Amino acid sequence: MGLYLINFFTQRIVFGASVIQIIFTIIIKLILISKFSNVKLIGLTGGIGCGKSTCSEVIQQTFKIPVIDCDLLSRQIMEVGKPAYKKVVSIFGESILNPDKTIDRKKLGEVVFSNRSAKGKLMRVTNWYIFKALFGSLYQHIFVKGQKTILIDAPILYETRILEFICYPIIVVYVTDESVQIERIIERDKLPQEQAEARIRNQMSLREKVRRADIPINNDLAIEDLRCNMIDGLLPYMT
Repeated sequence: MGLYLINFFTQRIVFGASVIQIIFTIIIKLILISKFSNVKLIGLTGGIGCGKSTCSEVIQQTFKIPVIDCDLLSRQIMEVGKPAYKKVVSIFGESILNPDKTIDRKKLGEVVFSNRSAKGKLMRVTNWYIFKALFGSLYQHIFVKGQKTILIDAPILYETRILEFICYPIIVVYVTDESVQIERIIERDKLPQEQAEARIRNQMSLREKVRRADIPINNDLAIEDLRCNMIDGLLPYMT
């Protein structure tokens, strides 16, 4: 009942509201859902090249819960013609586009991961649209499908601030050797070493993420060890 009262009253607040009021209402609604209902929002993050996607698959397969992939949302909001796409192109220029006018994420990454100011500009443009898409997905899972446990896979979970507050527990996937991260990024993204290193430096430090984690998961080991550690770490929170 509490969950539907939250939905009822916040819908009334949004009606006729300004954009700022809508943003504020969405944040309040997520906080109320996470703190005063039986819905569990699990956060998953980690360093680039640490195996977060593998952990997401393990959780989804083991616990049979839906996953909201914020990286996928970021791709969807920047499809050709969408508002975020137009703003990103206006800021960074058409040099980041493929011949078919889609955004070349590798070219865009070269710009933003080598320049903190550029990364800040990109986040200021896209975060609102990602957040709105995230809320839409949560609404579908919670109020339409009636699902009570949802995994939010967010590469910049801590940087958004609000996700850190509404997600519990928060899982952080890490490796102890930075050279392993670099090798994985080079292999996955086909980047030179200096660009791989720049992407690591451009993120919040892995040490700080691990310090804040409810469930730190070491991914130095084999996949079966990772699976066992993930299940053992998350299981106590699933009751």
